[in-house]
Parts: sequence; structure tokens; C-alpha cells
Amino acid sequence: MEVLEKYFDIAFAAPEGIKKLRELILTLAMQGKLVPQDPNDQPASELLKEIEAEKRRLVKARKIREPKSLPKIKPEEVPYELPAGWEWVRLGSIGNIFNGNSINSEEKASKYAGAEGLPYIATKDVGYGLNALAYENGISIPKSEVQFKVAHKDAVLICAEGGSAGKKCGMTDRDICFGNKLFANELFGGISSDYILYMYLYPMFRSLFAGAMSGISSVR
Repeated sequence: MEVLEKYFDIAFAAPEGIKKLRELILTLAMQGKLVPQDPNDQPASELLKEIEAEKRRLVKARKIREPKSLPKIKPEEVPYELPAGWEWVRLGSIGNIFNGNSINSEEKASKYAGAEGLPYIATKDVGYGLNALAYENGISIPKSEVQFKVAHKDAVLICAEGGSAGKKCGMTDRDICFGNKLFANELFGGISSDYILYMYLYPMFRSLFAGAMSGISSVR
């Protein structure tokens, strides 16, 4: 693409060139401009219908709670036009989003340090996107402690409080328990967890995140 070819010439010379190039590639991908769109791909409208049916099945089976009604996306919230077949949606409409449980430092040291069970992931154990989570931190939650929420393998985590809000994020490669400053997103409809993780890294999403936890995302 012309815009990439133009930027490649200066990427290696500028101090922030490589970072800016990565951001540009990610931006073009999220806007559907990095590669030509396949008109034979299933439109987002069909995927969203499948997701609604899946959510109804999960609610009926008591595997998730009844999702809250989310506000419609207003025209002024839409930052740019999407390719044909894509749609803007609230993140909460395509995934089950929930936060974890807090543990005070005294209880963590006396009860859960060295315990057998699921790793307990706190904000400090999460990097800035593509880093693996710090599972071997010495804190685990026994599976008998049913009051703790569990984020399953391939859940996407994001920090929602403090200076790391909207910046620290990552994806689980196993089931975990996690802190209350983190939110897990377990996707419906076969939506790729990698896609949502890259969405969290998208500079425009990070700016939107500061305004609303629900955010908006494009799907196809």
C-alpha cells in the first residue's frame, strides 16, 4: 500500500519510527484497509445473530448471567466509516465481560501463597499486550473456593483502574482467578481473542477507553 511504502522510507531513521509503523499497520488492519476485503465473507449482521442465539443458550443453561441492555451507538460515537459488511458494536454485545475478586495482602500471604489451584493474576502480573501473564507468582486459589470468579483459557484481560487502566492487557493461556481491577472478556461466536487483544492495543481504542469502559468495536 502507498501509505506503508511512504512510511517505510523514514521508519528506520526516526527514533520512534518502528513504533509508529507498527501503530499504522494496526490502525489499517482495524479499519479494514490493510488487505482487500472478500465480498464472499459472512457479513457482521449474520455473526451478530448467531451471537445473540448463543447468548440465549448460555443464559438458559445458567452459564452466564442475563446480559444487560447496552445503549445504541450514536452517530457521533462512530470515528470512521467501515468497509461493507462490518458493523460497530459495543464490546459487551460480543463477549461476556466481568471483573475479578480482590484479596487483601494479609489474606494473600497467609492463605493463598503457595496454595494448590488456579493462578491468581493481579495487575502487576499483566504486561502491555503481547507479553505472557506472570502465572508463576506464588499465589493460587484452590478450586474449592467457589466464590472466586474464573476467567477461562483465551479470555482477554484489561486493567480498568489506576494508572494502568486501558494500558495493561493480555490473553490467558489457561484458566485463572484474577483481581478486581482487571476485566476479563470471553468472546462469543468464535470471535478471535487475538483480534480483541489487538483491538485493545489499537491507539484509537485506548483513547475511547478513557471515556467509557464498554467502548465500541468493529466486527465483520
